[in-house]
Amino acid sequence: MRFINETTLDRKTLDTLTKIGGQTVKRRQVLFLRLLCLGIGLSGLFLGFFYNTQSPIVSSLAQVYGVIFFVAGIFWYPVQSFANIPAGLQKEVRTMEFTDKGFYSLPPKGDHVFLYEDLKALVQSEFWFVLFWDEKHGLILDKETFLEGTPEEFYTFIQEKTGLMFHNIK
Repeated sequence: MRFINETTLDRKTLDTLTKIGGQTVKRRQVLFLRLLCLGIGLSGLFLGFFYNTQSPIVSSLAQVYGVIFFVAGIFWYPVQSFANIPAGLQKEVRTMEFTDKGFYSLPPKGDHVFLYEDLKALVQSEFWFVLFWDEKHGLILDKETFLEGTPEEFYTFIQEKTGLMFHNIK
């Protein structure tokens, strides 16, 4: 069995990859950091109001930092995408071929073949498949751009090859 997928990597695609990673393989870490930001933000706002009459400069700084951390905690995924994705990102089309022995990019970049047993998590959303090696490395595939094979066949194929089940998210 052979599958070929051609996915356009742009800001929207990489934002989606960041969000899916945060909802699945990095869930605990993201939850901890969001709660930490919210806690620091609320502490800064509280201290800013508390010290308002005693030290206006400290109060103002605490309030500014409180707002920054609180907003970062609420809008975590856009903040993460902004921090992780280069500003001058150009669209790039990546074509991947999946065979019985492994998968690789087309045209091949060297002799590197990715092995199915190295994958740690499979995630599926309405429009995407995401294959994760670890918390920081994943491969996103657009379900609508299979040049060979169908998304339904790929779903079954990759689960059989990895021994993993897909985690479904919205």
